Amino acid sequence: MQVGGRRNILAKTNDGHQENGSTALATFRNPKRKFVSGDSRANWFRYYADFSVGFVEDVVAYLDLPDGATLLDPWLGGGTTAEVATAKGFRLKGYDVNPAMLLVARARTLPTSAAKQIPILTELITRSYKKNITNETKSSTTVIDPFEQWLQPASAAAFRVLERSVEAITLKNQMSVIPLWRRAGQVSPLVSFFYVGLFRTLRHFISEFQSSNPTWIKVSDGGERIQLSPDRILNRFRREIESLLKSMRAETEVMPSVGTRTCVINQASSLLLPVASGSIDAVISSPPYCTRIDYVRATLPELAVIGYPNGNVTRGLREMMIGTPTINKTQGNNGANWGPTCSRFLSAVEGHSSKASSTYYLKYYRQYFASVSTSLAEINRVLKKSGQCVLVVQDSYYKEIQNDLPRIFIEMATQLGWTLREEKPFPVKQTLAGVNPKVKEYRTAFQATESVLVFSK
Repeated sequence: MQVGGRRNILAKTNDGHQENGSTALATFRNPKRKFVSGDSRANWFRYYADFSVGFVEDVVAYLDLPDGATLLDPWLGGGTTAEVATAKGFRLKGYDVNPAMLLVARARTLPTSAAKQIPILTELITRSYKKNITNETKSSTTVIDPFEQWLQPASAAAFRVLERSVEAITLKNQMSVIPLWRRAGQVSPLVSFFYVGLFRTLRHFISEFQSSNPTWIKVSDGGERIQLSPDRILNRFRREIESLLKSMRAETEVMPSVGTRTCVINQASSLLLPVASGSIDAVISSPPYCTRIDYVRATLPELAVIGYPNGNVTRGLREMMIGTPTINKTQGNNGANWGPTCSRFLSAVEGHSSKASSTYYLKYYRQYFASVSTSLAEINRVLKKSGQCVLVVQDSYYKEIQNDLPRIFIEMATQLGWTLREEKPFPVKQTLAGVNPKVKEYRTAFQATESVLVFSK
């Protein structure tokens, strides 16, 4: 039955009577993240795949969780679930394979009380930078800094001095020979806050390398790279920190201070969660799109800030991501049963006449569905018997063939014994498919549907 534009799933009780499968009417705001006017932590870092704070707040209210409940987001991304869970007093376990995004998520949990420390630390960072900049920028090195993908060598060196100043001042006695990108999940929200300032600073200067596709950042092919003076880099960084601090001071709700046991944000894959079986009350997340988005490429500037190495190390990170356009050597089981909708879609892709349909693209989709199936099994393992799982899933197309991903997720979840309680669709008027002119050979409309799926175990 349709109620308010959603599918309302009715369940039968043991005595044969029907009851609403929901604990409350689902009145979710649109999960699609949009720019929020005014001061909001959601604006600290623009991440394409984020969903909105208002949506997560609505989901938390709908689930009617007990005090002290533990939420899980296995695809944490920009940290919306972390922010809302912390603000509402719930325990959180959030994971992502991208270390740069762990810093963004951690920063969004920064307690309001930390605002008074930020101006002091900013001044200490400024002094450290000014003290070290001359000698550092004149020193010669054979190591190519990741910043040189966009900046001239001297400018890259100056930016690295600033990053090292931030690390030295904010980490203090926690400095380690282990590079930050290897321990991004262990740093505090305050340290992460200043790194978000660095992320925003670099993005400001390299805006000309941003393509029409918001998930793709270009790099220099050896041609023009940007030249920046040390003072210009510092001044922009200070402006970004001031902007972030202003948004904190304008907040009407207090973000509490929580310990690392209450708010766990760390690097891990959804394929193998470091979570005890039967320990999670609810999952709120959005799995990666099945549209060949290169999530690592999208965050190359942030990875450069934390010194993430290029080459094989970055390739390895890309292969860890679900939905990556790279094909790894252990791609999915061809004979797995992922439900009838998935089987029909894969058959249609394999039989399509376009180039590489039966080779690369078939491998890509099998790899994606295998990873999703394994991830759902992991979620099932960690959920309590009465646990709930809310996923935001968007459909897409291969050429003219619809990939009904919400239905595929429902069929996979049904195989695990889950019950679909709610399915609420939200139209997406424009998708990234419209950016590619070749797609117009197969279809002229580029809308999609983003579905909120609510399951109970």
